[in-house]
Amino acid sequence: MGHLTHAISLAGKGVHKARHLSADEAAQAMGAILDGLADPFELGGFLVAMRVKEETAEELTAFVTEAQRRLTAVPGPAPMLTVPCYAGKRQTFPALIGSACSLAACGVTVGLHGHGNVPGRTALVQVLEALGAKPGATPADAAAQLARAGVAYVGVEAFFPMMHRMLELRERMGLRSCFHTMARLVNPFHAPRQMVGISHERTFDKFAQACHALGFAGVLSFRGMEGEAEPNPLAATEGFRLEPDGAVAEFSIDPHALGIPRFSRHELMANTPEQAAAMVRAALDGEGPARHAVALGAATGLLAAGAEADLKTALERASKALADGSARARLDAWLA
Repeated sequence: MGHLTHAISLAGKGVHKARHLSADEAAQAMGAILDGLADPFELGGFLVAMRVKEETAEELTAFVTEAQRRLTAVPGPAPMLTVPCYAGKRQTFPALIGSACSLAACGVTVGLHGHGNVPGRTALVQVLEALGAKPGATPADAAAQLARAGVAYVGVEAFFPMMHRMLELRERMGLRSCFHTMARLVNPFHAPRQMVGISHERTFDKFAQACHALGFAGVLSFRGMEGEAEPNPLAATEGFRLEPDGAVAEFSIDPHALGIPRFSRHELMANTPEQAAAMVRAALDGEGPARHAVALGAATGLLAAGAEADLKTALERASKALADGSARARLDAWLA
């Protein structure tokens, strides 16, 4: 019997007969995968079965707990906020880079983690490299970035090569898997709070349950721009907020009610990493509509980190960091 045979026999019996895995069953299955014990046929069967059945909050929690035990954490003091960035961008520039710099300028340290290969999209790290960042940052490098600039990025290939391999299977399988959800829940920085973009509203509830079970003190999750943790500056953004006691509340961000002027999506578009990098620099210099996307993202991050309770006040604080040049200074320190 293979290492995943039991789990597949439970999860792979079809819509009406499939059973969810217990926490122990899920942990055993994921442990076998992450330790390289599952053969390719088992692995494919398990991932497809979980994709069809859909993972529960309890399964997700067990999966991520096993992953957390095996990843290489970023050493040193934890940042106040972590932001997973695995979706990449097909059309718009990654405002998240500028928002993270603005947050650091406001005193909120931020750890970003992501995947460098997003088929058909520009990964955040590609834009960082176009800005001048050195490629292939290790967890130790990320710790140095945090100490120097208050903001850091580390790739999943550096802190967890096995998860990187699992994410790479999407191109061969033609499907996303439970690892794409897990990637948004692992915490290489051991940060107490998280801001995360989720594409599907129906996953909000189980995602919130998993976040609470995994020990996050607070989480702000929403349907961001192109799946990333970036609130939409053009229209309302819907999401949920997880409080330290486990309470979950829905929330909505209306950019125009906050005073953000109307402009077109075209003004946020970037076709190459180099174009995106130029827009990040322009936004941090206070130029063009892109600065509104950066400021709104930073304001949302201030709420996620527990540094502000009111979004309008948070937006004023983030906008000041852009206007006085302190956010741009954080980018320069990050890239140094």
